[in-house]
Amino acid sequence: MSRKNLPRVSLCLALGLCNLPAQAVNITGTLTADNHYALYAGQPDGSGLAYVGRNEIGDSGNPGIYNFSFPETWHFNVAAGDRLYVVAWDDGGPQMFLGNFNWESGLIVSDLASWEYYVPDNTNQFVPNGATPITTADLGSLIATANWSAPSAQTPNSNNPTWGTIPGVSATAAYIWHDGAWNDWNSSSDGKYVVFRSVVSPVAVPEPETWAMLLAGFGLVGLMARRGYVFNRRT
Repeated sequence: MSRKNLPRVSLCLALGLCNLPAQAVNITGTLTADNHYALYAGQPDGSGLAYVGRNEIGDSGNPGIYNFSFPETWHFNVAAGDRLYVVAWDDGGPQMFLGNFNWESGLIVSDLASWEYYVPDNTNQFVPNGATPITTADLGSLIATANWSAPSAQTPNSNNPTWGTIPGVSATAAYIWHDGAWNDWNSSSDGKYVVFRSVVSPVAVPEPETWAMLLAGFGLVGLMARRGYVFNRRT
């Protein structure tokens, strides 16, 4: 290799940019819940939370309060390390949600392996149907002290005895409940929020080795510039 030239791939490796993950991605999420949900994104410790949106509220029989067979679709950005949070609630019975979240290079669906949950430890909390979603500040405080567990019940989107198949949601997604299932009314979430959190982030946080490579790469480029290397661009 000429002393005056360095291939582009070498430059990429020198800068450490080949392994540096994206810092933000655009997510398309389609979901529904029994009966209500609010969608958020933020860090695992509850910091940096952003409110995305909630389900429609309408009269009984219309898309909204008692008809969750019409999911909503959201488009939003997540930063490196952000998790997805779905807060579900109503005025009785177990809480569940169903959905999928797509981005350019990945997919997260609602299933037992991809989510964890937390029920706030407050026996005096009662969340009526149609209530205003929890604020990002209050949710962040709950997340900061949460003990997370794996949900314990699911049924396929394509095989639910009560709601059938929800259009627009992946066939690989499942209705998930933190405890019990659709016909189990002895639930610890009766009249409470249930916070579901994705197990992984759509955008990985760069590993320390990646940052070390990046810093070393800048040092190498500086050294080459000092010694008179040039980078020729082909025309």
